[in-house]
Amino acid sequence: MANDGGGILYNISLGGRGGTNPGQLRVHSDGILWKKQGGGKVVEVDKSDLMKLFWTKVPRTNQLGIRTKDGLYYKFIGFHDQ
Repeated sequence: MANDGGGILYNISLGGRGGTNPGQLRVHSDGILWKKQGGGKVVEVDKSDLMKLFWTKVPRTNQLGIRTKDGLYYKFIGFHDQ
């Protein structure tokens, strides 16, 4: 994924069956990249693979849901109103 100076959001967790994993989310013109805090798991979604985006208010924060063309669903938690 190209580094086009896109925004970096810290303290964004990837939600899943095993709970949440804290990390950072980068939004670029080529897509979205999330890296687990401390290394390890990486989620990369190319803009051509994006099918739907969902923005949801959840208790004390906001959530971004991403549905890909191959049927995967990622939920990123930790967005604040401001």
